[in-house]
Amino acid sequence: DVQSSNQHKRILGIDLGVNQIAVTSKGKFYGKNIKQLRVRRDRFVSILQSKGTKASKRKLKKLSGSWRRFMRLQNHNISKSIVGSLKNGDVIVMEDLFGIRRTAKYNKWVHKWAFNQLQSFIEYKALERGIRIVYINPAYTSKTCSACHNRKTIRHSGFIECKICGHCSDSNFGASKNIAQQIGRAHV
Repeated sequence: DVQSSNQHKRILGIDLGVNQIAVTSKGKFYGKNIKQLRVRRDRFVSILQSKGTKASKRKLKKLSGSWRRFMRLQNHNISKSIVGSLKNGDVIVMEDLFGIRRTAKYNKWVHKWAFNQLQSFIEYKALERGIRIVYINPAYTSKTCSACHNRKTIRHSGFIECKICGHCSDSNFGASKNIAQQIGRAHV
């Protein structure tokens, strides 16, 4: 937390991801089951597509757009919850993910990820409430120890362990803390 001109500002780092849609530096996890739902939905669509019958095509047409509407609702609710926990003068820090689809190593999930929509929902709701948004470079936020800030870490099954200090935490939670701390070390 940062003190500035007698006004108490809270800094909230948000890590956006595929397995967990959003994780805040205060320890809130959002959308943990979305990826599993997407896998089931994709499997169902694949089965319908392989049948090729008239009935399956009707069902596919009926399903078209349902995932997009579902994710829009999820992103709306997540952004509302995140912004609702803050006050005027607080700061939200997120990674600048512009171009991630182009620069990320191939991962089919990156192309199914509605992070831009979630960021824009958070941004407009925050600005309405007088909460500032800051975007930072995403480099190494999920590969750096959130305790000692060393990059000598080991990632295993959703966790990150520091080779130097031994600190172990959820990799997304650690990334969100790193995101918040990056702006915390600078002036807001």
